[in-house]
Amino acid sequence: FVLGAVSKGLATLVTYPLQTAQSRLRAGGEGSTLECLGGIWRQEGLGGLFQGFEAKVVQSVLTSAIIFSSYETIMGALRGGSKPRAGP
Repeated sequence: FVLGAVSKGLATLVTYPLQTAQSRLRAGGEGSTLECLGGIWRQEGLGGLFQGFEAKVVQSVLTSAIIFSSYETIMGALRGGSKPRAGP
């Protein structure tokens, strides 16, 4: 559960600026993704690249954690209720 949440949080942190640029381009912006990223950086700074990040990371982390936990629960049930054994 925790590892799924942490991994998704890190992935969201890395990819969020690209998602911001793509959203702005879809909303009528012009140029490439890199040009859009540069424009946001120059006009709004780092905060512009992560505008709305808090809501997205909460949604992404919770979704990932639920999926990971559900997968483990289902796989445990399919194995007859036994949990995977940890190392030696």
